[in-house]
Amino acid sequence: MITKYLLPLLFATSLVAEESTLDKFGALVIRIHQGTENLFVNIPAHTWAETEEQKEYLDDGYFVKAMKELHGKPVHRIQMRKSRITDSGLDALAQFPNLKKLEISNSKITDEGIKKIVAFCPQLVYLNVWGITKITDKSLIHLRDLWTLENLYLFGTSVTWDAANKHRGIMQAMAAQESLTITMSSKHPTLYAFSNEAHWKATYQKNVELGRIDPNHVDKYPPVEAEVGEKEYEEDLAKEATDPILAEFPDDEETP
Repeated sequence: MITKYLLPLLFATSLVAEESTLDKFGALVIRIHQGTENLFVNIPAHTWAETEEQKEYLDDGYFVKAMKELHGKPVHRIQMRKSRITDSGLDALAQFPNLKKLEISNSKITDEGIKKIVAFCPQLVYLNVWGITKITDKSLIHLRDLWTLENLYLFGTSVTWDAANKHRGIMQAMAAQESLTITMSSKHPTLYAFSNEAHWKATYQKNVELGRIDPNHVDKYPPVEAEVGEKEYEEDLAKEATDPILAEFPDDEETP
């Protein structure tokens, strides 16, 4: 008789859908622009809560669940800042071999995590690992296999300028990668951004003055201010992420 009365309760409970991880964290999942199924996914570092004690943080377990909830849909860009994801959690990226852009700044990954990213996402053109101090020069060895990369953000990592400069030269020689731009910073008076143009020339001249490289022909390059402040850097990242979305909704369109 007890079972008879419990059955409706059990049935009702089964109808209550468990909140998805993406919803739990208030993730943004939208198409990068109209006319494509490719998605932009932005997952906040923690859930919303009135007190610090009530917050739940994006760790490996939650990240794996969130990626499964995308059900293999075409994802163009994944953005996560200040998460608690480690190298282990990056296995969830294996289902996105066509991923083009990844920002996993201020997380807990290491050089081994970079190795996984290169293996799972061989078509990346943009990689941002800003603020991850456990990423060192060793990561650049793994990144030699990522020939598609055009923008690499190493701001606040432990990668040295000399290693980054050498890496860019190697990629230029091996993959004819002329467009690779590396943005970085360290505790030393080194370059903050360099590419083939003004920033690269400014970096070259600065390092000649520091006695790090051969000064031949450096006088043909005029001084250029290349330093990028953290506030400006964050604003640029935010603008880069939102501009393509806002472009889909011009200001001059009337709201129905």
